[in-house]
Amino acid sequence: MAVPNVDAEEEVQDWQEEEEEDEEDEYLVMKDTLPSPEPDVSFVFRTEKSEFGIRLLYISGRCVRRSASGDHPDQTIGTIQATLIHRPNGAFWRMCDTVSDELQTVSSECCYSDGTLKESGGLPEALGNDSERIAAASNGGFLYVNSIQLDPAERGRDLGLNFMLSLLDHLASAHNLHPVLQQP
Repeated sequence: MAVPNVDAEEEVQDWQEEEEEDEEDEYLVMKDTLPSPEPDVSFVFRTEKSEFGIRLLYISGRCVRRSASGDHPDQTIGTIQATLIHRPNGAFWRMCDTVSDELQTVSSECCYSDGTLKESGGLPEALGNDSERIAAASNGGFLYVNSIQLDPAERGRDLGLNFMLSLLDHLASAHNLHPVLQQP
């Protein structure tokens, strides 16, 4: 699957406009800038509440390469979009459906309508059928990564992996996450 290039100038302009509105943005929950193992790269995240309040959060992130000389604007070299839904939650499936058909499909395959994990399927097996781990994974945040993009020239140095790990660090400061990987 071909990944489109990120239009850096457009992304930077959009984010600069958003940053100017942050002080008055009633939907902004938190904003964070985290370092990267590469000294001239950082990860910038915004978490915003939805029409469901803080039970459904939208997370957007940018992977930014800072100008070495300061003469040029910072360059957005990657983006990430994710959704975090708090569980258990009686409106879990409805919230998933408002985000995307794909999220609704994934959530209905692995979770009950309140967001707790189904006993059947691969997830309990991935957790070793351990009832304590299954119960823990049925609570807290259900994180769905909608997309992650990185400029082709920036690939091959684990920058995408570090971007994803930084997303988890960003969320871990304020949320209870229980990672579960569903294999196709």
